[in-house]
Amino acid sequence: MPVAELEQLSLNDLLSPELAADPYPFFRRLHEEDPVHWDAGTRGWLVSRFDDICSVISDRRASVHALAPTNNGKQGESLVCDIFHSQMLYLDPPDHPRVRTLFMKAFSRQKLDNHQPRILALVTRLLDAVQDREGMDYINDFAAPVPLNVVSDILGAPLEGRSLLRDQVTALGMLLHGRMLSPEERAYIDQCARLLTEYFSDLLEDRRRNPKDDMISDLARIDREQGDPVSPAEIIANMIFFVIAGLGTTTHMLGAGVLTLLKNPDQWKALCNDRSLAKGVVAELLRFEPPVQMTHRIALEDMEIGGQIIQRGDRITLLFAAANRDPKRFPDPDRFDMRRTPSRTLSFSHGIHTCMGAALASLELEVAFSELARRFPNLRLDGDPVWKPSVHFRQLNALSVNFGKSKSQGCPFHA
Repeated sequence: MPVAELEQLSLNDLLSPELAADPYPFFRRLHEEDPVHWDAGTRGWLVSRFDDICSVISDRRASVHALAPTNNGKQGESLVCDIFHSQMLYLDPPDHPRVRTLFMKAFSRQKLDNHQPRILALVTRLLDAVQDREGMDYINDFAAPVPLNVVSDILGAPLEGRSLLRDQVTALGMLLHGRMLSPEERAYIDQCARLLTEYFSDLLEDRRRNPKDDMISDLARIDREQGDPVSPAEIIANMIFFVIAGLGTTTHMLGAGVLTLLKNPDQWKALCNDRSLAKGVVAELLRFEPPVQMTHRIALEDMEIGGQIIQRGDRITLLFAAANRDPKRFPDPDRFDMRRTPSRTLSFSHGIHTCMGAALASLELEVAFSELARRFPNLRLDGDPVWKPSVHFRQLNALSVNFGKSKSQGCPFHA
């Protein structure tokens, strides 16, 4: 990374092409030289050590709700703000468990077991569609459709309109990339928020009349039978959150994951030879390339983190990507090793805000990488990957792969 004075290091640097391609030297420098760093560019604290981050997430003095976008008391001025303000991502206790408990019923062990053959069938169908080609546009042909269809199936979203659902959810995700948005972009995002609200409101009302075996029906039934433990607006806001979280992060992980495997050909070969390694592959990929690189809190009162006094009202950014390479917890942390002794990471956060879809995402990844290894053992990169500049996410915009059907086709990874 470009040499800079320590006090000048800022999250804004992650929007540069160099750090979008490889942000880990940035995180490593913070971890080694200033693990609780004042970021003058964003006017907040950056925390990079594993134990410090776990401590902050568990501390009730560090609030996530205080981060929620606000309309400054004007209800309905911006529908996007209303939606984010009601999502469990931005809720502290007691509201957080009240909403989360309702949605967690969709992630029971039995329901996950039922989803596995459906995920395998989906992955098989997508790979069948490209089987006779020389290669594929990996993100558009595979990494994006897998979670879109899995999440839509769980919700009960109709087949028609799923591409529009994806586009509208992607638009809301623009708010989280860390760059300034134009007035036109903000107007478009708010328009998408209205369309999503109408879409899920109509589906919720339909399932009240015609229940099916899906999450929307479960939510409609609970809403009716248990005396409105959450409001309809909260249900809709969190269905939108479920799609944002389930679609974006798994797509990012499928992209960064296959790229990492192809950059480590010995590991890819091992997986091709023994697909029972898929679970270890996924665990290590989540550590090595977490799709969500950080989260944030606001200090509700003065508190100490790693010897630094954080003042009431200060913004605290918790760097998952740095913590997952903390050498005190992960020996030789910059080496990808699918046989690494399992250890808890922060890829799905920690404590009450642990991602409720973690098991589902891991299942999708295990099935996807296992089937890719079975079908295309000679898979290789075809050109350079294109990373999207983003503060929060590890996201590939484009990745072309070749199936390596003959020695003359495709090319190995070149650094």
